[in-house]
Amino acid sequence: MKNHFQTCESLYHRAMRSPDSPLGFSLIELLVVVAIIGLAPTSKATDGSGLTQLRAQLPNPGTILVDHEDPATLQALMTEGSTSQVVPLAQDDHMPLVKGMRVKVGKTYPTPYSVQLFSAPTQAAVKKGDTLIMSCWLRAPEAKSGLTKSGLTCLWLQTTGSVWKSPMSVQVAGTQKWEQVFAAGVADQDYPAGGLQVAIHLGQQQQVLDFAGLVVLNLGPDLDLAKLPQMKMIWDGMAPDAPWRAEAQHRIEKYRMADLAVQVEDAAGKPVVGVTVQVKQQSRAFTIGSFTGDKFVVADTPDGQKMRQIYLRLFNRATCPIYWADGWGWPDNKTQYLAVAKWASDNHFTIRGHVMIYPAYKFMPADVVKLEEEPAKMRQRILQQVREISKATKPFGFREYDVTNELRDFVEVHSLLGRDAVAEWYSEARKTLPNAKLALNENAILTSGGLTQANQDLYLDWYRFLKSKGQAPDVLGFQSHFDENVTAPEKVWAILDRFAKETDAELQITEFDLTTMDEEAQAAYTRDFLTACFAHPRVTGFTMWGFWEGDHWQPKAAFWRKDWSAKPNAIMLEHLLTKIWWTDATAVTDDTGRAVVKAFLGAHMVSATVNGQKLESRVQLNQAGKEVRAELKP
Repeated sequence: MKNHFQTCESLYHRAMRSPDSPLGFSLIELLVVVAIIGLAPTSKATDGSGLTQLRAQLPNPGTILVDHEDPATLQALMTEGSTSQVVPLAQDDHMPLVKGMRVKVGKTYPTPYSVQLFSAPTQAAVKKGDTLIMSCWLRAPEAKSGLTKSGLTCLWLQTTGSVWKSPMSVQVAGTQKWEQVFAAGVADQDYPAGGLQVAIHLGQQQQVLDFAGLVVLNLGPDLDLAKLPQMKMIWDGMAPDAPWRAEAQHRIEKYRMADLAVQVEDAAGKPVVGVTVQVKQQSRAFTIGSFTGDKFVVADTPDGQKMRQIYLRLFNRATCPIYWADGWGWPDNKTQYLAVAKWASDNHFTIRGHVMIYPAYKFMPADVVKLEEEPAKMRQRILQQVREISKATKPFGFREYDVTNELRDFVEVHSLLGRDAVAEWYSEARKTLPNAKLALNENAILTSGGLTQANQDLYLDWYRFLKSKGQAPDVLGFQSHFDENVTAPEKVWAILDRFAKETDAELQITEFDLTTMDEEAQAAYTRDFLTACFAHPRVTGFTMWGFWEGDHWQPKAAFWRKDWSAKPNAIMLEHLLTKIWWTDATAVTDDTGRAVVKAFLGAHMVSATVNGQKLESRVQLNQAGKEVRAELKP
């Protein structure tokens, strides 16, 4: 069987892509893939210790879909350089099982699915609306002690047929200790018995991972996901007294603040001693904001009004949609997009446009995809779209544009047209928008516990290529869509440091969200991630990918619930932006009439009352570490 799998390896890799990747098999290839899947052993429906322990945590016992109490029944696909073997387990760390599967990944592969473990197909049918839960035990035996994350994997419950879908998945990084991993979801459609299986992707990096007790249960319909066990969010540096926090504060004072020296004099020009000077911030230099969406922010509704209030109270940055797609994008939604852009411009936001060319056929107009057989025409049609968007949005003064994004995951367009075509998109945009910053945007760089070396390398490779063509992006965007597998702040710094060293670009957090049921941990990590980014000198902006549950692609990641009640992360965000990172301070003049306040960069109103007369002056702090002087006199 091993030789059979090696013979079919290249076809199998083509089959086992992530659920939302394009395929395109021949019939023979498809039959080979189905034959390989069919060789997977049937899982044994036992009520062993791992299953018993899982059921003890659930509101009902559920129906077994997959049960691999015996890891030897897992099917392994090991590309050359990687191995798998069953290993005995010591009964410690509350580990209920006696055997596990150890996978040694010999190198970083071009795709995570180059090395995989598979379960048997599901034993029973699944109905649309059924609640599913997946669990297994995981550890990275060669990780450092403590909370340090090392092994990285993604578990997909996915279809076994040619149309790849996944009703449930989880990405997780292991530590040296055993941890029970959970994923839960609601079936989006009916699936027949045998229609789903678990695929565990392992090729993200060189690593050693141990697995045990893989189980998938169907708990039936109408179940509250909040009642199911959740993975505990942990990260190095989460302790209140973690050393990185003092370093972050030092960096914030160094890179985000300046001394504001106020000289107070009376009408005769003499220094006024012992008078109280007040400094109140009016605006911030560092830009923080959100994706606007395409309707609510300009809607004449109570929800629209609430959304605008939050924007105007907290934010100074807005990302406006400029997608190019049938139905929901340009040109069908052009009028609405431009209305959003006008609102953001009228309210003096720093504006980013997202995204001129989303280089995936599924996100592009059908008439453009049909030009696949005529690459020269597709090339010109894309350039025409770049010109059209540039001209239509130029009046609104966008500071930045995502010319394209996710070139690592979506390769159809540049595989067909060549990488030079991507450089042409930047060149074309610069002709119409010579003063705008042009950005390249990418995902899975700061996420996944920071175990993203291969992704970083590819992102930097694209930057260097575009630079070699005279089209180096002015801004590199880091999407930052997190689940419970968060990245330690110091690891975030290390990755940002690498890009700061190896590029000349501004670095921005462009699409932050954190999807979890644990709202307290969600708030705590959002605070830590925001703090780490604010403390990094090359980060010039931070954008959340929505903030209201009623208009969010991941509702559990929102800051405000659908009824506009504030979640813990919203309360934390307001505290940071209006209290901790906002200057509202007083100081008393010394015997020379001078008072000094360390203030955040931005605009400030300085005032003092002398002999019953209030004196005021507006002051702009633009450069960190540089003292700015202000005079108050009649």
